[in-house]
Amino acid sequence: MGCANLLRLIQKNKRAASEYLFIAPFFHPALPVYHEDATEQSTDRTDVDYTVFDKKVMLLMTLYKMNIHRFNDRTVAEIPDEFNKSEKLTLSFRLLASRFLDKIPPELLSDIKDRVSIYVGSKDEVLLHDEFKRYVKEHWNVEVHIIQETDHNHILHHPQLHEEWAGK
Repeated sequence: MGCANLLRLIQKNKRAASEYLFIAPFFHPALPVYHEDATEQSTDRTDVDYTVFDKKVMLLMTLYKMNIHRFNDRTVAEIPDEFNKSEKLTLSFRLLASRFLDKIPPELLSDIKDRVSIYVGSKDEVLLHDEFKRYVKEHWNVEVHIIQETDHNHILHHPQLHEEWAGK
């Protein structure tokens, strides 16, 4: 389940799960915890090469904020198909917008902090792990666990993550 879906679940019913696990989460693009080029994935340092049509996103976001949803199905991003290298998948504005809450309530994780686990890689190319750790501690009083020598895309397969999570 994606980060926004977990946050929506927590917002709706905090008792829905006994534990909430966030791995390399992208909580909201407005948070000051991301590399400046976090959305520019066409660099050599990552294995994901996608295109976001920024002007189209801004225009559709303006319409969305004006409660005009007629164009929400328009394509705003292209993502390579990992199973067919010659194909591209498309992402609609509606799906892109659903990846984030409009805003994250400041108290969202504070009162369930004992049931929240957050893991980030020390070489994460999206999150600035030290800033993220500080932000999460200050705003929600939740600890962020740093998994050494792994990045945003490979943290799921890292043995340290599995060992730490199994030890909980």
